[in-house]
Amino acid sequence: MKKIFIFGFILVISVAAGVFFYRADNKKDLNPVLGESKSLNTGGNAIILSDDYHALWYKVEDIDKLILKSNLDAKDTATFLFAANNCEFLINGGFYSPEFEHLGLFVADGITLSEKQSSSLLNGFISINSLATPRIGVLAEDELRMALQTGPVLVANGQAKNIKIKNDKYARRSIAMVTGANELVFAIIYSGNARFSGPRLTDIPALLAVFSQKTNLKVADAINLDGGKASAFITDNTKITELSPIGSFFCVVK
Repeated sequence: MKKIFIFGFILVISVAAGVFFYRADNKKDLNPVLGESKSLNTGGNAIILSDDYHALWYKVEDIDKLILKSNLDAKDTATFLFAANNCEFLINGGFYSPEFEHLGLFVADGITLSEKQSSSLLNGFISINSLATPRIGVLAEDELRMALQTGPVLVANGQAKNIKIKNDKYARRSIAMVTGANELVFAIIYSGNARFSGPRLTDIPALLAVFSQKTNLKVADAINLDGGKASAFITDNTKITELSPIGSFFCVVK
């Protein structure tokens, strides 16, 4: 009788353990973990902007190799998108709604996926025309290969904007810039102590002034992209990944 009791006890424990590990394993399908919870920086253009904030940046050498794609349907991780699109560089794009729809104008490969809308926050555009000319700020009137409505505009014609944001928060920031030499530059600014944190939006114009000094890149125009947990910045040797899906992404194809 004692042996039967022991056997029954072991059987119950085994079944319970099996159910536990089955449920734990299947949580991967129910709640997939996006990106990675750490930042990896083993090279590339990294600078210290202040005691609190660091930045990684990338200058696009060939605009013709730059693409803009939506990720709202697939919701793939940035790491997957980087490999699948043969990117040498990837950064997240613009904002999206809780219903996973692009907020404002979104043009990719000359095709308009979302129309322009009026917004005090998303008050600017980053666009590339058919002549591979990058512009930030007012929407260009010529034929556009890609365009993204986002914001706010941080720098215009070399002048820092006075940003006024209610309930401004500390968060990681992705930024697009055009220099005085008409070069397109992307950057991500984050806290040196907490990789998913970063400056307030109101702090960015002053930090970009430091960026210009330390990189010798004269920022003529700059605009804010989506940030926080939905931001990513990846090269072959530098990786900062997301915790929430990125709605779109810029990729420089190899």
